Amino acid sequence: TDHNAIGGCLEIQGLEGAFISEEITAYFPEDRCKIHVLAWDINEEIHDEIQRLRENVYDLTDYLRVNNIHHAVAHPLAAVNDRLTPVHFEKLLVLFRFLELNGDQNRAVNDELQRMAACLTRERLQELADKHGLTAPESGAWTKRFVSGSDSHAGLLPGTSFTCVPGAENLNEYFLGIRDGRGVHTVTCGSPKSMARNIQSVAYQYIKRRFGLEKSSGADTLLRFMDSILDPRAREDYGLVSRLAYAFSRRRKNDVSGESAAQFSFAGMLRHEGERLVREDPQLLQLMENTRDGLDHEGVIWFGFVNRVSNRALRHLAVNIFENLRGGMIFDIFHNLGSAGSLYLALAPYFISYTSFSVEKRLCAATVRETFPQLHARRNTEARVGYYTDTFFEINGVSRTLRQFLAHAAAEGRQMKVVTCHDEAEGDATCRVFEPIGRYEIEEYPEMKIYLPPFLEMLDYAYGKDFTHIHASTPGPVGLAALAIGRLLRLPVISTYHTDLPRYAGILTGDVSMEEAAWKYLGWFYSQCDVVLANTATSAADLEERGIDPKKIRLLPRGVDTSRFCPPGEPVTVAKKLPVARYLYVGRVSREKNLETLLRAFALVTREVPEASLTVVGDGPYFEDMKREAEGLPVEFTGYVEWEKLPALYASHGGIFVFPSQTDTLGNVVLEAQACGMPTIVSDQGGPREIVRDGETGVVVDCSAPESLAQAMGVLARDLETRARMSEAAVMNARGRDFSIAFSRMWNMLYEEQPEPGAPQATQGTGTGENLKRYAESALRRAAGVA
Repeated sequence: TDHNAIGGCLEIQGLEGAFISEEITAYFPEDRCKIHVLAWDINEEIHDEIQRLRENVYDLTDYLRVNNIHHAVAHPLAAVNDRLTPVHFEKLLVLFRFLELNGDQNRAVNDELQRMAACLTRERLQELADKHGLTAPESGAWTKRFVSGSDSHAGLLPGTSFTCVPGAENLNEYFLGIRDGRGVHTVTCGSPKSMARNIQSVAYQYIKRRFGLEKSSGADTLLRFMDSILDPRAREDYGLVSRLAYAFSRRRKNDVSGESAAQFSFAGMLRHEGERLVREDPQLLQLMENTRDGLDHEGVIWFGFVNRVSNRALRHLAVNIFENLRGGMIFDIFHNLGSAGSLYLALAPYFISYTSFSVEKRLCAATVRETFPQLHARRNTEARVGYYTDTFFEINGVSRTLRQFLAHAAAEGRQMKVVTCHDEAEGDATCRVFEPIGRYEIEEYPEMKIYLPPFLEMLDYAYGKDFTHIHASTPGPVGLAALAIGRLLRLPVISTYHTDLPRYAGILTGDVSMEEAAWKYLGWFYSQCDVVLANTATSAADLEERGIDPKKIRLLPRGVDTSRFCPPGEPVTVAKKLPVARYLYVGRVSREKNLETLLRAFALVTREVPEASLTVVGDGPYFEDMKREAEGLPVEFTGYVEWEKLPALYASHGGIFVFPSQTDTLGNVVLEAQACGMPTIVSDQGGPREIVRDGETGVVVDCSAPESLAQAMGVLARDLETRARMSEAAVMNARGRDFSIAFSRMWNMLYEEQPEPGAPQATQGTGTGENLKRYAESALRRAAGVA
């Protein structure tokens, strides 16, 4: 069945068993929602009338029914032009008795369609007819019948899904058997991988015909491999010249190195990488030689090939962008992005297919919920969160908080999976670790490594896990991949503004333009998300000032594990026994933490209080320089201390906690110190000031000047009564922020309220058939240069 055409059927109508049929593109007139209708055993006159009526699906179905034309609605849960809703599906149930089990759709969708149909009764169908003002269904219409077809637009897998009527000896008996429910269905269901392979097959076959490559493709290793996957029939057309040319090419060595490939155009580099993969992989070479093994029914082989080629290309692109950023060559970044168009063309079929399948799953779930609540009641409707982060195995507050989230999620039976990328770590039941396709190290911050994620693998993983929410915890490459995945799968995307990265960039590089460039990127990133979490009101104000819609911004409930972080006794008793001037800093030892000011302030304090001491806990790029600058001062450097040992460290130290950072959006260590009964001194800039009540649980002071910080340190050290009062208030403040309470509030706020995802502009119209043709005839035509 062709779309709105019977020319192909007319060509073969003289053959035994052939009959004229077509697939009709019809519309709901009220909103132009598009559906496909299958009509069988028709003639040219009926075809002409169908074409006249198809603009109105109500008129069309009346005509087909009155004239006893065999018909069914094709893939009833496929959003052909992205307008189908449960309301439309309810109308389809009234309008059509025969429904298609589609061979190119998800098996779960086909199964759900049959379950919904089984729930129909005469009374329920009449209710739907009355609800939508439709004519009462004909007798027995509540008993739905099914047909099955392959929907094989690429011609790779025709006849793999079909309907058989045992005992039928002619066409009339066949359709009577389907009407009476004697049809037996064989359905080989599709997947995003197989659909993407089909799209590329149509495009590839089109390009070959358009540019006359049918005979010459057999001489080229890469095209010959593509033939084996995307057009197996082409093997029969190879001429003698092509065969000899291919045999000669197999004997010559591939003398183009990966480094010299970088000198090619981006399209040339893609082609080079693809050919190299085929030559280096014995399995792919063997597949290319075997005539029928290349069908690749599930699209798995082709997915693996495209994934490996795109990973190499993405690594090449990312490294160039990082180098351009580092060298300040901003305009060269746009050149690199522009040249990556051929990479987009290679991945676009997967963008289309994963979007299409995800939309159908979500539409199916919504239809069950709204139209068949008795089925919905049996479903697992709990949130399933994919939590994507660039930092999980590193030592910082973000990863530590995330680990606490995971522990509480497991304790409460929540479905939360961390997804990250690392080359020296393994995952477990709560964390999926992908092997990076590349790694980039920042000279100014050697401890920070940027891992480049394998995008297609992450996309496939998210689809398979059936996440309901995507949480992009960090705005790095993994977070960027999460944002794209959420948009493609049409899922709500939540992000967290953990760190003042722009200010970090400005401090570390000493370049104001780098800080501004970082803000431009973050502004774009967070504006694409549906919800943006800020640790404090200060952070929220920063985001709003940078153009983020305030309706998207929510304050993230933060907490501390008060069962672990607690004072060794009554806070007021402990405080009265404390030495006069012991100070403690815990955190990353890096310049952006304003530790140079802390050292200068502490030096001033020691002039008045010679017995004062400072303990610095942590490690980082400023560690050695700070030790050198602190020579002659009573400063102890412990280096890195494991998080599990921090509660005992806070409790045993018992002094005054000083956290001079002006860039932190929160500062978990401040909460931990307060929970252990330590009065705290923090900056009047940044997030920590919002978790310290000035004059009650600690002191908020101008930390840009050593003199003001030193004054606060000295006053608090001498006033034991104030310290005792602050110690007690700090513990009570922390107890009100217990982590279990904060986690439950966060989960309910973010994942149970089901924020509506933004509508990606590039995914409109995900119908399979028309997209295949459109894709072949327009977008991929430009890919001929790659071929």
